[in-house]
Amino acid sequence: MDLIGIDNHFLSSAQALQRQSDLEQTQYELGASQRRHTSEVTALKQRVTDLELQLSETHKEADEYFKANIQRNLEVTALGNELSALKLELAQKRQPLNFGAQELVIQQLEDEISRLRLQQKGEAPIDPISLQAHVSSK
Repeated sequence: MDLIGIDNHFLSSAQALQRQSDLEQTQYELGASQRRHTSEVTALKQRVTDLELQLSETHKEADEYFKANIQRNLEVTALGNELSALKLELAQKRQPLNFGAQELVIQQLEDEISRLRLQQKGEAPIDPISLQAHVSSK
């Protein structure tokens, strides 16, 4: 082998070693990258699982809240209906105020008082019609 052949052989061996080293470095980086990727994927899958569990629990809590809210609304409506029924019952039990009848009673009492006063003085008219005329004239 001549010197050029040795140099070529040496260069080929050096290049081969460099290529082998580059290949090993690339394979190492690829493996590290794959491990990192696998680790990240595993962590993200765990995060998704945790979030799905949290979402499920939140849905359950929301369902319970809305069911309780519906129940409370039903109770409030029932109490409102009961209150309305009691108010209606109370209103039906009350005697209606008839101011016209009260005014008539008041007038009759006033007439009776006037008649009794006149009778006490000795001027009492005997019949209520003359009493009415007497009271009206005053």
